[in-house]
Formats: sequence, C-alpha cells, structure tokens
Amino acid sequence: MKYSKCVSKCLISLLFWPLLVACSASNYSNKVSDQGAVPPVASKPIYSNDADGAINGRAWKFATGKAFLFKRNGQSYLQVNLWNQDIANPCGEYFGSTFQVRLYTQNQVGSISIDPSDPFNLIPTLIFSDLTQAGSSRNNMVASEGTITIDSIANGHIKGSVSGKFQAGNVNRTEISGNFDVPFCQQKSGSY
Repeated sequence: MKYSKCVSKCLISLLFWPLLVACSASNYSNKVSDQGAVPPVASKPIYSNDADGAINGRAWKFATGKAFLFKRNGQSYLQVNLWNQDIANPCGEYFGSTFQVRLYTQNQVGSISIDPSDPFNLIPTLIFSDLTQAGSSRNNMVASEGTITIDSIANGHIKGSVSGKFQAGNVNRTEISGNFDVPFCQQKSGSY
C-alpha cells in the first residue's frame, strides 16, 4: 500500500512540477486591449499669432474661413476650412481660396492629436490643398502629424488653433501653426 501511495505522489508531482515551473517563469501579463482606444489627447498649444505657414513652399496666412457639421456613420463631426484670402460671406462660399487648410475633428471643445501610427483614422485629419491645378488628384496633402484644438463653439463662431505638417521628398515645405476664428455655418448635407 505504501508503495502505491508513494508512486501516486511521485506521478502527481511529476505532472504538476513542469506546470509550476512554466507558470512561475512566464512573462505573461494580461494587457488591456487596444480596441476602442481613445485617440491621443494633446496638451493645449498656445499661439500668439493667426494661423500661418506654407503649402508646397508657398507662404500661407489665415485670412478667413468657415466651419460646419457633417455626418459620417451616423455621428456629427466638425469641418473647419481655413482660407488665405478675405471672403465677404464665408458661409456662402463653396470653394474658398486656392491654397487652403481643412480640419476634420470631433464636435466638441478640446485638443486632439493626429496619430501617425494610425494613418487610416479619419478623425482628426488635417489636409493641405493646393487647388491651382484644376482637376489634379495630387492637390491634397494629408498631414502626418499635428494637433487640432477647439477652444470654443459659441455665438455663431468656432475659435481654436492648429499645428501640423506634411512631409514628402518631392513636396516643398507644407506646415501650419496658429489660431483661427471662423463663423459656424449651417450643417453640410453630404458627407466626406
């Protein structure tokens, strides 16, 4: 009897010993899933100037623009168009200036950064446009890095700031930084 108890204990020990060693030596940790991760929130940039910079090497300075809501997948987002020429009725203007910057962001006050590790994320997006060549599909440049800040949505105006840049070997300096204040126009019927 004692022999069978001893053999049983040895077999049980031999079966559980590798399991105990494997568990104690593992580096396993229960990581939180990245699904549904919140986009990176930026610290609020502070600028003392109106937005300016360059688009494809040409100087660009914010003069006027407009903002409106658009729907995508049943959710409302904010589009802000920044133009480098004065336009008397921005809400009535369809195209704006030939050199422009378009911001797509959440419809709320706050700062959000473009995540360069997620190039397929549509919100936030910062697009530089050089519309001097009509019909060209190469006139939009999507920023690879940047921050969009909405400071206030009140009294028919949207105030905020933006910084960002697009870099490519065959494109001249394309970047922007500074403040903007644009009228908040009626919601756009289509989606982007």
